[in-house]
Amino acid sequence: MDFGPRRIRSNEWMKPVFGWPVMLVLLGAAWWAAIRFGLDDPANWPAQLEQWQRDYARDPVPFYIAGVSAVAFLFILVKLIIDTVSLARFGVISLEPDPYPGSVGGHIGGVIRLGYLPGANDHVTVTVVCWRHYVKRSGGKSQSATDRHWSMDIHPEIGQDFKQAAVRFTSDIPRELPATGEQGGDRYRWQVLLRVERPGRDIVRIFTVPVEKTDMPKTAAREMRRDSQAGIPLAGMEIEESAGRLAVAGRLGRNLGFNVMVMIFGGLFTGAGLFLGIGVAWDHAQQLLAGDAHWASLVFSSLFVLIPGFMALVFFLIGLVILLAGLTSLVNRRRMQLDEAMLTTSNWLRQDSMPRGEIESFELAETGSVGTQTQHDLFALSHEGDSVKVLEGIPGQLAAREIASKVQEFTGLPVKDVGKRSRLRKRLERMAKQGRE
Repeated sequence: MDFGPRRIRSNEWMKPVFGWPVMLVLLGAAWWAAIRFGLDDPANWPAQLEQWQRDYARDPVPFYIAGVSAVAFLFILVKLIIDTVSLARFGVISLEPDPYPGSVGGHIGGVIRLGYLPGANDHVTVTVVCWRHYVKRSGGKSQSATDRHWSMDIHPEIGQDFKQAAVRFTSDIPRELPATGEQGGDRYRWQVLLRVERPGRDIVRIFTVPVEKTDMPKTAAREMRRDSQAGIPLAGMEIEESAGRLAVAGRLGRNLGFNVMVMIFGGLFTGAGLFLGIGVAWDHAQQLLAGDAHWASLVFSSLFVLIPGFMALVFFLIGLVILLAGLTSLVNRRRMQLDEAMLTTSNWLRQDSMPRGEIESFELAETGSVGTQTQHDLFALSHEGDSVKVLEGIPGQLAAREIASKVQEFTGLPVKDVGKRSRLRKRLERMAKQGRE
């Protein structure tokens, strides 16, 4: 069987190739609707505007739906334009796996060829991901789900090949991980993700690669360093080191896209609750104030005043909580300061401290992920078992390992990587500990 290097192209070209025909159909439908309402003639605009004002006063719901649809349409159009410009500028980026295929218990590696030379402010990382596709059953219903089963961030070596950049990487694959395909009723898929953090818009390319249970000989990719630590980007985190003092500030605006979407959702939820609920309540309040209807009709109308008003209040409060949660997560920047006497950590909401003499060790935990990029928190553990969150939302394994190594070097205390950590797991551990005591 021929296991020589193969070229795998990213599927970035699919977005404009399939997106523009759909967008042209939608634009044609919008143009047809404009002609249908006579909007192709500017002389008809004042009359049509007056008609829409009367329709809005009678029933505003269709206009809210049309407004949200228009915003979504513009968002898709702008994103499609950006994707097309990115494809035209950077081309179809390709991966040459070495070895081909990757080997469970061995390694995966290769060369990714960029269509340009990264600048001094461009940071390149490669992530190897194993996805698990399975069927989740709950309440008698089944639905397909996807989880990130395993991932590894790699800081690659970047060389120049004519006017292109050759991004070389390699990563060991633990023997206990599954190969590509079916296993135990689940399906596993391996991908290599290239991320170039650069001023403006980041470059992200995804390659689906085969990984098999094969004993592969060492190759050129295997001979190079697995993880070069020099120049690892800390993704907006700030470190200050001086004699007897280590200070680290978390990234401001972490998970920007996700938090902005949360804030938009919270704003829409709040607006829908206010305008729709209060609008219905006001219409029926007008009937109550008229006072000419039968008493049964008045009781019925009063329900349509109280219930929508109450629902508007509930929607407003829920939306406000979501909006504030997104804003807090966006600007909440935890800062740590460690000196010879005290560990101090603080964010918007609270400040914690622990005498340095009481610290027994540190714990690095994966607490979430955004796409394939993992998020990590760093905790300080005391001799009594108390825990203080030192840093939160460290983006990616490379930055997490870099921060952990600096803390370990500064304090001389061990930093244990515990992998995934959830609130439920920690609560169960505390309950078990209290039970033993």
